[in-house]
Amino acid sequence: MLMPENAFAQSLRHFNFVLKKYSMQETVSQSQVNSGQTVNNEFKTVGMFLIRSYQVLLSSQDRPACLFSKSCSNFGMTMLKKKGFFVGICLTADRLQRCNELARSNYSADLTNGLAIDPMLEFILHDK
Repeated sequence: MLMPENAFAQSLRHFNFVLKKYSMQETVSQSQVNSGQTVNNEFKTVGMFLIRSYQVLLSSQDRPACLFSKSCSNFGMTMLKKKGFFVGICLTADRLQRCNELARSNYSADLTNGLAIDPMLEFILHDK
């Protein structure tokens, strides 16, 4: 008789998938660096693992509380992927400081879900 998988075992299986997906590339050629291809390093991998751990273990137990239409943890993952560790951490810290109920009136709302639209997101992602 098979036992149903508990939440802890499911989380461990998911973390193993995340580690495999975002693991560090072993070698990087100069052409990859010059072409601007994304290269994962240890800092980036650890940062993504910590954010994903938060999403799976802590955020799922709380009600959705983010002010913005793309949650702060999703924003952090995107910034780590696109901008690298140090810039990604700085942009995520800036976003977390702006994500509070007192700032709701400073941002326009998305009509589909009622959450605020971050004006910096489009600027940052399309910045060369």
